[in-house]
Amino acid sequence: MSRDNRDRREYFKKHRAAHPEKAKAYYAANKERLLAERCARREREEHRLAGDPAARRARREKKAREHREWRSRNLETARLREKAKRFHITLARAQTLQAITHCEACGVELSEQAYGRTARHIDHCHETGVVRGVLCHGCNVALGMLRSDPRVIERLAGYVRRRTFYSAEYLGLREEPLVGQ
Repeated sequence: MSRDNRDRREYFKKHRAAHPEKAKAYYAANKERLLAERCARREREEHRLAGDPAARRARREKKAREHREWRSRNLETARLREKAKRFHITLARAQTLQAITHCEACGVELSEQAYGRTARHIDHCHETGVVRGVLCHGCNVALGMLRSDPRVIERLAGYVRRRTFYSAEYLGLREEPLVGQ
């Protein structure tokens, strides 16, 4: 790439960063053409590298290195994109789920750690793939153990209510209502 092209690219990169609304409008107006040009460039590059395994390997390593560097600079965005892709939701929906601060089942405050009782889990139906909400680790595991079957959950809740009432009555304790009821 010539010096002029590098300078031009650098100028446009700074311009896009300074005027993101103009860049988005331009992309929206020219999306099909820009995607076709990108595809054609990629095909030309693949054709050029077809006979040279060393060049292909070098290009693949360069792309992997660039991706690792981008990911390390944009870790939160990368994680959100991975969640959006994994659960087949939009990036905006993933951001909305990320903003939830408490478990939707028990109300415990969620932490950002990967493991532990208060770790954040995106709950989804394993049959349909539909995202239901955000749960803490304990509620997510419990829901999995109960096979996400509302009948089993209701029977278990009834069992706990009956047994708790009789146990409390037997021990001479008065029954306390659950918090929030």
